[in-house]
Amino acid sequence: MSQQSIPKATAIKRILAFIYDLFLIIPLMMLSALIWLPFNNGLAIEPGNSLYPFMISTATILTPTLFYAYFWHKGGQTLGMRSWRLRIVNVAGNPLTPRQSATRAVLLILSLVLISVGFNMAFALNFTIQAIIPLALALISLFGMCQTFTAKRVSLIDVLTHTRIVQLPKVEKQKK
Repeated sequence: MSQQSIPKATAIKRILAFIYDLFLIIPLMMLSALIWLPFNNGLAIEPGNSLYPFMISTATILTPTLFYAYFWHKGGQTLGMRSWRLRIVNVAGNPLTPRQSATRAVLLILSLVLISVGFNMAFALNFTIQAIIPLALALISLFGMCQTFTAKRVSLIDVLTHTRIVQLPKVEKQKK
């Protein structure tokens, strides 16, 4: 089957695969936060503690970035993508290079951070006129993360990293 005949993944399947991945990423984020406990004599690290920014950065940014970069480079699929028969490939149909995997993971996490910050700032400003810039930032990031509604079914992240998420065909089960 040529690369041209493999269909690109729909937005719904991409979102569902992401939700599946959250069931793996959230426990990993909790474990990465636990790494910092020995540095605080085994006590919980609360806001105001000097270790708090490091713990939060490790848990919320570094852990998901490494998760996606590793799985996208290693097999082109995360567990969520495997469940929905999705695979990420470069535009030539080959597995991702370490650089493409890392760049794509960083752009994904950056988009999620910008969406979160933009909507939180807009909410804090009660969605008044001052909230236009953070809200616009959040919406642009959301648009960049999501595939555009074109026949090509590619997102801005796909375009910037020269990658595609494709829908794999169903595997026929052999009869015994």
